[in-house]
Amino acid sequence: MLSTVLTGALLLQAKPELTSPEIISVSMFKNGFAFVTRRIKLKDGAANVVEVPQASLGTLWFWTPEGELKRIYTNESASKTKQEVNLASFDQLVRANVGKQVYVESQSAAPQDGKIKSADGDLLILETQSGITAIRKDTIKYLKTSDEKFSWKQTVETETKEKFYTIEADRKTKEIMMMSLERGVSWAPGYAVDITKEGTLTVASKATVMNDLLALDNVPVRLITGFPNLQFKDILDPFTSGMSNDTWLGTLSTGGMPGGFGGGGRGRANEMMAQNAYAPAMNASDVNWGGSDAAQVGGEQIGDLFFYDLEKFSSKRNSRIYQNLFKFESKYEHIYTWDIDDRVDASGNYRPTPANQQDAEEIWHTVKFKNGSGKPLTTGAATIFNKGELIGQTMMNYIPSGGEVSLRINKALDVRPEANEEEVSRERAAIRDQYNNPRWDLVTVKGTLEITNSRKDEVQLNLVKQFTGELVKADGEPALVKTTKGLRQMNSTGKLTWKPKVKSGECLHLEYTYKLYVPAQ
Repeated sequence: MLSTVLTGALLLQAKPELTSPEIISVSMFKNGFAFVTRRIKLKDGAANVVEVPQASLGTLWFWTPEGELKRIYTNESASKTKQEVNLASFDQLVRANVGKQVYVESQSAAPQDGKIKSADGDLLILETQSGITAIRKDTIKYLKTSDEKFSWKQTVETETKEKFYTIEADRKTKEIMMMSLERGVSWAPGYAVDITKEGTLTVASKATVMNDLLALDNVPVRLITGFPNLQFKDILDPFTSGMSNDTWLGTLSTGGMPGGFGGGGRGRANEMMAQNAYAPAMNASDVNWGGSDAAQVGGEQIGDLFFYDLEKFSSKRNSRIYQNLFKFESKYEHIYTWDIDDRVDASGNYRPTPANQQDAEEIWHTVKFKNGSGKPLTTGAATIFNKGELIGQTMMNYIPSGGEVSLRINKALDVRPEANEEEVSRERAAIRDQYNNPRWDLVTVKGTLEITNSRKDEVQLNLVKQFTGELVKADGEPALVKTTKGLRQMNSTGKLTWKPKVKSGECLHLEYTYKLYVPAQ
């Protein structure tokens, strides 16, 4: 009777007792790395551990709260097992059953009934009642047997080697702490900015945890914000890299593992196709974005980094978790921002506006508020909502606690800007070199700004004009910030800032004049 049952392995050499480290805390960076702390329990001052992670260079450390750690070294155990497996080929079958009674049909001879005498090479030798018969194995069509001792299996012995790490300490040491920076976990921040309430907005913060590294069960987790300097994060520590000496040394010059992450955004969809659908929260008096009030959420500033605390966090390996962090309210105001570029290029040449053509300018509708969370806001995507509708999205840059935030919502199509600059005079050869050759002309530039407000309400503007040269005069009493010129520069630079209000249906007209030196013509 054929049997395909695989018998259990017979362990010939016992493995050493292995200890599994316990994860006790994880601190996650946004760049795909996490700093993990594990606890290893010792018995009589020793332990054997398999789960020592592949850590970044210089970040794998062991320490003990009591006693003294002596050494940690790589080790391996060898075990032999015997297994019964089904025979895999006809040749193996007849070789394993020499001396057994069989019935054979072949292409080259009459059916034979006899005992297998030999199965070496290409021939099957049978002892029959009429004598010894040799049959080529490749001509055999059929073989059957009624011999109860006929075997369809063979015993295979294998040797298995398993690597692990042995920890040795004095007998006072009950546990060892293991810390390492590991690749495979990251978190992405996100913000919902709800401006439904006039004058007071709500900021809700969330984290999306991407865990491809380890299983967490009610573990304290910290989400790190800031700019960590992890110079060797992409090079594996030699103790756990599993590399040969030459291979590991090669990673020092090639940069180790591929690392880093980034992203980009797509442009806006066709504005002509935009139309509003009814939002479920349109008539809601209040939207609950989730998360605790910022003042109630833990966190800690350590050096230049801030750590958001998640007290009991659970996550399976290869999982994604949406986690509310905190929320806060803040007073805000609508600002319409217009940034007007400098007309001087890198070579110092002035580029006037072409005749009968205004620059393609744009004014952005922004919201301005203070970070009242009591903790920094890390860089992340900020999505702006109003009455349940998504009305814009932008990047929230790092903002310290109490810092001022300005978020772009979208282009203000109902606040139309026009800008124009023209050269009104030129003093040729205003500066000559030692040989009386003309080097620089002195040009006077007049600029005009016009803003038409077609909205139904008054708008607060923030106009910023960058320029090169010396201001002569400007309408509207703008704030002027000047910079000193470099040693090889003929002109200093400056910035004019206006903050006027424009009523509905009105047009604001501003003029300014400045002078600058340009290469002589």
